[in-house]
Amino acid sequence: MESSNTDNVAVIAATGSDQQLMTQLLQKAGYNAGVFNSSESIGSATVEHTAMVVCHRRSQNTPQPGLPPCVGGQRVVVFSDCTQEHTIVRALEEGAHHVFDIAESPPLLLARLEAAVLN
Repeated sequence: MESSNTDNVAVIAATGSDQQLMTQLLQKAGYNAGVFNSSESIGSATVEHTAMVVCHRRSQNTPQPGLPPCVGGQRVVVFSDCTQEHTIVRALEEGAHHVFDIAESPPLLLARLEAAVLN
């Protein structure tokens, strides 16, 4: 089956393990993943994405997830290991539609991802 632009989701993750996890989850949900190391590198994308998944780790020395500018009403879903209220509120204020704990089990992450990208 040939994929369309509606099947493409950008994954922004600095670590290979997060890139692999999100790619696997998206594939299980029937999406193609375009993987980027940073929000700055997404500007070089040649494929349009209907949604963006941003992975954020406190160990990356960034207190907030780096959210790219959204175009065309894209859904932005953040998965982070930082569950402090002020981090979540700020990510939502800066344009994220959903913020989830990346430490949850893969089946729960998949269910959250499907609900967030489809709705």
